[in-house]
Amino acid sequence: MADWIAARLEQQFGLQNRFFSVPALPIVNSTPAHHDLRRYTELATLPQMELGASAPALPPSGHTSHANKLAIDHEPYRHFNDMYKIMAFVEHAYDFSMANLPNVPTGDNYFDSESGYGISVPARGFEVVKPVTGKPSKVEQVVKWVMDYPLGTIDHIMRLVYPEMPKMTFEEGRDTIESDMKLMRWYRWCRDDSAITEAMDTWEQSVMVFIQPPWILSPADLQGFANCDAFPSPNSRQPLKAKERLWGKIWDLCSQKRSDWFVLTTYWGWVFGTFSPGHTRAFTSGVIPFDAKEPTVLQCLFFWFTSALAPRTKSQGVWTSPEVPEPIDAYQPVSVPRRVDSMNIAESESSWHASSIARSQSPLGAVSDDSADDDTVMDGTGERRDRRVVTHYSEEGEVAGWVLGVQAREDPRARIVGPPPPPSEISDVSHTTVTSAASAIQDLAAANGSQRHGVLMTGVHRDVRMTFAAGAH
Repeated sequence: MADWIAARLEQQFGLQNRFFSVPALPIVNSTPAHHDLRRYTELATLPQMELGASAPALPPSGHTSHANKLAIDHEPYRHFNDMYKIMAFVEHAYDFSMANLPNVPTGDNYFDSESGYGISVPARGFEVVKPVTGKPSKVEQVVKWVMDYPLGTIDHIMRLVYPEMPKMTFEEGRDTIESDMKLMRWYRWCRDDSAITEAMDTWEQSVMVFIQPPWILSPADLQGFANCDAFPSPNSRQPLKAKERLWGKIWDLCSQKRSDWFVLTTYWGWVFGTFSPGHTRAFTSGVIPFDAKEPTVLQCLFFWFTSALAPRTKSQGVWTSPEVPEPIDAYQPVSVPRRVDSMNIAESESSWHASSIARSQSPLGAVSDDSADDDTVMDGTGERRDRRVVTHYSEEGEVAGWVLGVQAREDPRARIVGPPPPPSEISDVSHTTVTSAASAIQDLAAANGSQRHGVLMTGVHRDVRMTFAAGAH
């Protein structure tokens, strides 16, 4: 009751309360959500977010916006090459949640007054808290929808399912570029300061969450980001496109925070991704709609957050990034210089002009890629027509194929290495065996590990297929 009163005071008089969950009175005559988290997350689809009347205009369906002008340019420190699609992501996210979420009462409550988070995404037959939200017309209001509903809910679910896990929190990011703050907000789900007891704790994995409103990152923009399969060379003279600037921004922030895992969302759509240990390659899901089922967004979040903290949670069936050959300098600390707001921004590939009066108040509409020069065309589902995917893979869970690009590329600097060790564990690097990309691929293909790994397959758009092994973890 005290939390509900505080929330009402904040709404009525602008008194400060926690930024995240703002609970109202719970729904009565229903099962508390924490009594069956497995069934709850299966049924809990995000409520529709309608934009306010004063929100900026959206581009017509299938068009990219002209607004995502992040202050990102080519940089020599950015050792980033390729992106790969995680095939069957949705199936594995659903299966993982159904196998690892409990269907018995877990924890004491569905709301934590100390953290300010609670289970708030509505689901028929379940008792949840209800955030006080309105129709957003500003970036901050979209952020509130994302934090109050899905992220606040998954934070509390992770606390309930993994009580032995250190206290985690969503740390709000601060951007040094004022113009970028108007386009994107980001949060880092990481160990709370109160749970850091030694230097080693700061090296634990975290999850970066990037939030952009749909009038900045339209459905077509988000689809273009997910379909992007290569990042331009730092020596390129062509200005970065919108989707490439977004990739560059995410790479910079994840590298600064030593985080491999990330989520990009507009609330209407969600993309889940991770970088290789040296951040030279990325692996992403497709776009998951806010109202998706089997899996729901909550099930995807549970799958991804648990995978990020796999060493801590010891869960079975998490996603593990494939080992890839990477240059040794990819593991050097990244120092991102302070930038100015004015950058060399490429013209948008969309034929829509920002002065258009076309407007949509809902997330409905087809999506398309934003690359007019990729020699591809789009079908009605937003997929590339010429996209070829190799579907053959080992049923025994072994690596069936590994192709970087169309052919393996020899790189005398490449070698298989793990993530950078904490300072206390750094040893003589001369003991690491240097190998070529081709031999590394052969060694990896011959391996018979017990972890679930992605398999890179050939095709116009490079893909990753997740395979299983008995006792995968």
